Amino acid sequence: MSKAEHPVKAGFIGAGNFISAHHLPNAAASPLWTVDAICDIDPDTLQRAVEAHQPRLQTNDYRELLADPELEVVFIGTRHDLHEPLIRAAAEAGKDIFVEKPMSKTWEETRAILDTLKGSASRLMVGYNRRFSPIMTHAKSCFQSRHKGKPATWIYRAVDNARLWPAWPMDPKIGGGKVMSEGCHFYDLACWFLEEEPVWVQCAGERGDDNVIQIAFANGSLATIISGGRGDAVYPKERLELFCDSTTMVMDMFLELHLSGYGDLRDCRYPLARDPYPDLPGPDTIAGFRLRTARWQEEGITEDDRRRKTYGGYPTVDKGHRQELDAYAAAIRAGESSPCGVVDGARATAIALRAIESMADGNRPQPLSPADYT
Repeated sequence: MSKAEHPVKAGFIGAGNFISAHHLPNAAASPLWTVDAICDIDPDTLQRAVEAHQPRLQTNDYRELLADPELEVVFIGTRHDLHEPLIRAAAEAGKDIFVEKPMSKTWEETRAILDTLKGSASRLMVGYNRRFSPIMTHAKSCFQSRHKGKPATWIYRAVDNARLWPAWPMDPKIGGGKVMSEGCHFYDLACWFLEEEPVWVQCAGERGDDNVIQIAFANGSLATIISGGRGDAVYPKERLELFCDSTTMVMDMFLELHLSGYGDLRDCRYPLARDPYPDLPGPDTIAGFRLRTARWQEEGITEDDRRRKTYGGYPTVDKGHRQELDAYAAAIRAGESSPCGVVDGARATAIALRAIESMADGNRPQPLSPADYT
């Protein structure tokens, strides 16, 4: 069997809630990956992950994992402030690297990571999963086939209930505030979708939560991102509205795609990733999603749900977590570059940092250029 036919051997540094809910089970279920090693400093977390996935190597010391000659890729799922030193150590060990978002939180960390990977054989992948979701890849294909290079108005709303979030994403010192920790997803998505480079960023609101961010692009496109926690979790959190050259596109909660003015291209629907209430109608509709979230709320939101300690009872949509891993594995086996690489990670962080600077500067626009993230 050729190397291209072998699953990629992965080691995980950090096996906390998100990694255990998404990346570990997705890698374990994929024929393209092998969960070969798991590292965590918390013995209970490590034990749970080891029992679930039975890796060849288990350790509480990441250096053991990096020294293992069989491992090809390391997944970094630790606190954000550890990303840069772990990326550097992994690159020095000759490993390919998957790092959860945001890749970095400061200009200094970003520049250090860019410098580390210049000339390195290590391919870095940043966990911006939404660009890999089936509905988003289809929506982008429809848009680019008709409007490539044309100025567009791109509006993304991501609002839910802050009472169901843990405290750390809102903390400027730990998570960077949601303008960084959550908003980075949507900055990356806009740049990838429009295939344009940002030229300025403006932001109003609070760093912790509840922001309106505007990004201007070189071709005249404008992206507006409304990110906040003043909503109700029963109502779908995410919605994209896109207007260009007398056409309208609406993506609703990764379930429904509506197209107007796109000729013979038709509306389409996508199924839930996990449906805890299969007895309810409409699993691929917004109405059906609302029925399910209403029942989830009626049955009683647990404290684990409330603080994101589990990802259990809530109905989930397909945001591309499985597809991003398989796209990365395919690139590794084909000897190709990462499908969401270091420049993508640096760009999203740069937009977040300019947004923070805009709030500190009376909400004035802050310039941005490729020199800030390449």
